[in-house]
Amino acid sequence: MDFLEGALLGSLWCDSDYENERHRGVTLIFSLLFWVVGVHLTIKANRGDLASVVAMPILWLVILIVFMIVSPLLNFLYYDQEFPLRATILLFQLVKYISVFMFLYSLIVPKLILPKDDNLQEAAMQSLNRFAEIFFDNSGLSSSASGLVTTVILLLFAALVAIGVVVIVIVFLPPVLMKIIKFLQRGIDIIFLRSTVRWRRTYRTKHPFKMFNPTEPTQGNSMASDQKT
Repeated sequence: MDFLEGALLGSLWCDSDYENERHRGVTLIFSLLFWVVGVHLTIKANRGDLASVVAMPILWLVILIVFMIVSPLLNFLYYDQEFPLRATILLFQLVKYISVFMFLYSLIVPKLILPKDDNLQEAAMQSLNRFAEIFFDNSGLSSSASGLVTTVILLLFAALVAIGVVVIVIVFLPPVLMKIIKFLQRGIDIIFLRSTVRWRRTYRTKHPFKMFNPTEPTQGNSMASDQKT
């Protein structure tokens, strides 16, 4: 539960040590899941049975923005609730992060629909050969055997570099994107905390904590912030 709270609510709203711990295994699994879903949606798009809602970036962007704006209020109220409502708030946060990737899918997947051509493999080989010819013509290499060997080596090197770049993108794109969203969400949370000091004081006077609660944020920081205000 601490892991979910740290991952979904953020360090401002919980007392878990999530931010200071390494989660390499989780990051790899998360990246793998992201790309598996992306490949699955791409296959469905090429089969023509992709749900229309997947290709609606405006919808997912609106959901993301609305959820990010509402998140601070729900996080503030999180520890006041019983388990069912807490689980609902965590689910809300999960949907918010899912909408980030659905927005990305909605932009990319429709553009990955391949032409329905029986000679697709032949066309791909022709494109590859054409690329090799252009590279050979512009490289200044001679048509001798040594020139051909050098061209092949350079093409293989370029292919290895491309594969390396693809691997790096596959591994790091999802977590980097998540960090960007969390950074933006943290900014919204701070704006909420600074603009609702009086309301939160009034609310806490009427609704005191029933148990230890780390919110506002991490309790000590929030109390100090309120006193300064």
